[in-house]
Amino acid sequence: MRCPVVLALLALSSGCSPEPGSLVVQVRSDLTPTVEVGAFGVELRGEGVARSERLVVNGTQDLGAGVRVATLEGLTPASYDLEVSALAPDGATIVVRPVRVTVEPGAQRVVTVLLTRDCGGVSCPGGGAPTDVACLAGRCVPEGCTEEHPERCPAPECASDMDCGGRRSECAASACSASGACFLARDRPCPDGEVCAGVEGCVPTGSEATWHRTVGHAGADASAPSLAFAVDHLVVAWSSAADGVRAASVSLDAAPLGEVGVSSTGSGPRLASRGGGPAMVLATEPGGLAALSLDPDGVPDGSPVDLGATPADPLDGYAAAWSGRRLGILWGRGRDGSFRLTSTDLSEPGPVLGGSVTSGSPLTPDLAWDGTSFVAAWSEDWGGLADTHLAFAGEDTTSLALLSVGMTPAASSEPAVASDGTTTAVAQVERGSDGVTEVDVYPIDEMGRPAGAIATVSDPARSPSVSSPDLAVRAAQWAVVWRDGDNGLGFALVDPTDPSPRAIASRAYPVGLASAPSILWAAGAYYVVYLTDMSGACCDIGLTRVAAP
Repeated sequence: MRCPVVLALLALSSGCSPEPGSLVVQVRSDLTPTVEVGAFGVELRGEGVARSERLVVNGTQDLGAGVRVATLEGLTPASYDLEVSALAPDGATIVVRPVRVTVEPGAQRVVTVLLTRDCGGVSCPGGGAPTDVACLAGRCVPEGCTEEHPERCPAPECASDMDCGGRRSECAASACSASGACFLARDRPCPDGEVCAGVEGCVPTGSEATWHRTVGHAGADASAPSLAFAVDHLVVAWSSAADGVRAASVSLDAAPLGEVGVSSTGSGPRLASRGGGPAMVLATEPGGLAALSLDPDGVPDGSPVDLGATPADPLDGYAAAWSGRRLGILWGRGRDGSFRLTSTDLSEPGPVLGGSVTSGSPLTPDLAWDGTSFVAAWSEDWGGLADTHLAFAGEDTTSLALLSVGMTPAASSEPAVASDGTTTAVAQVERGSDGVTEVDVYPIDEMGRPAGAIATVSDPARSPSVSSPDLAVRAAQWAVVWRDGDNGLGFALVDPTDPSPRAIASRAYPVGLASAPSILWAAGAYYVVYLTDMSGACCDIGLTRVAAP
């Protein structure tokens, strides 16, 4: 016998059972259908109840407006634990969000869950309140926070779509949800056979040639992230004042694999790929440097090696490179305009080499291994005009091969150096007399001299202000990234075999870039990591993949 709804409270005393209720689960998301997300899953758990449903995603669904994932009927009135997840096309979990729901007698409950890419890799409650176990737009929130109950959510980051950054591509614009979170909504249709990939615009259905995804949340004071390849996945490292140095493992499809704390007091980590787990250099307090070995999951697997940096002399940037046997570290000192270069086998420090420059102070150092030597690059500030310099050192850093012979035309700065063991190239920013900047790239010989024509890869007409270049070198192709304008990610490919090299693909991706980008080549594609404020709040860890043509 069933009770009328009005008599539900008398169910126990009268012997009748309350009328069952139902639950409708809807999802809104800024994940790209068929490219980033292949399905949404729902799991409901309660006393004596275990239900699950799955909705396969196709390119015709408007995930920003919302899709119905499950209708669960015949539920006994009670409170339930609901878990809603976004699954990649290969089945890996991208984002999962727990929600606490209550089903009333004879009523249908509708729950709309917002799943955003900036919750990928976020672990809740983190350092917040223990009740904030769910992730919304990169923030940890209570599990009762839904689109239908914004009063159960923390203070909103937006009140209208205008608060979230406006249009991002021909098919997508930032939007404000009912729960006060910014996310990317696809608001205009793409042609047949294409799907809206957010800031990338319309791409062929099922295409994964290029994508931009968020793989974690770092905070407003985070350092620029660093990237390394480890066995069969990526490791990303960054630091913030609240959490210290952290490392996250990410699949090649941007699925989060885990996140760990590396150091509670260090900052500014730099990673170097070395086949297995990466090596790391980080700043220590006060003003020192340390190197350590990580396992493939980013967990330290040895004691830090103190590199003997002088605390009284402030650091002016540092870089690291792996030779196959030793980790090379280059850093600059602003007080006396000097640089230092050392190497370590990650068990004890090696000799420290260095020199003083004739004027200015060393800026933006970078380091590469060319197969026989460490190649160090840095720029010096000469009263507002900078020059690029190079130095070469053997693997054990017992002697410098060359020093400061790689000077380039005036007003060049922010050099990045990379090598595939055969060819070594430098990318740098050139500033003209009109103040317009451009990114140039060129090969160098074993003496540090330009060994070929210079290719300009940025487009001054599109963006007269560029900075922070980085590059990856392969025999058949070079890839260069840079900060394009205020928040764009510049990307270009160069054919080094062309006698008159030029950018064969150059564009700026509007990814909300909020830091210098870092690039590497792995498993047939270029991967770029950076801080992004694309969600409307700074800062998330952004990851861009560009497949090599």
